[in-house]
Amino acid sequence: MSAQFDYWLQADTLYVFVNDRLAAVDLGAGAVRWQVPTGVAIYHIPWWERLMNAESERPFSSSGVTARDGKVLVLARDRCLYVVDDRTGAVAGRQCGLQEPRPGSPLISTPEVTIYRTLDAMVACPLRTG
Repeated sequence: MSAQFDYWLQADTLYVFVNDRLAAVDLGAGAVRWQVPTGVAIYHIPWWERLMNAESERPFSSSGVTARDGKVLVLARDRCLYVVDDRTGAVAGRQCGLQEPRPGSPLISTPEVTIYRTLDAMVACPLRTG
């Protein structure tokens, strides 16, 4: 299994999502400020689920990260969109059961909605971040 890696650079902070963990890296200090684990670490799909084509239960192979207005958003592999405070790393909200994002699809966020692309459509998550 290869590492999943997405990032967002804002001023002197790099928000990076790798191997199901979101981290804030202070580039000026060269130190990690905080880390937030998400719900999927190593996931193995049992053979009986593969036979039943349990697409709604498998983790995403893609993810996305963005930041604005003091919040970091990560669409994680556990099918959830997390809203995280950019100073403390505290999870301020979460919405789960989402559709898989298209690889490389950016997260576009406003105070009312977060939008991303899937293979077939655009998805709007009404999780409030403002």
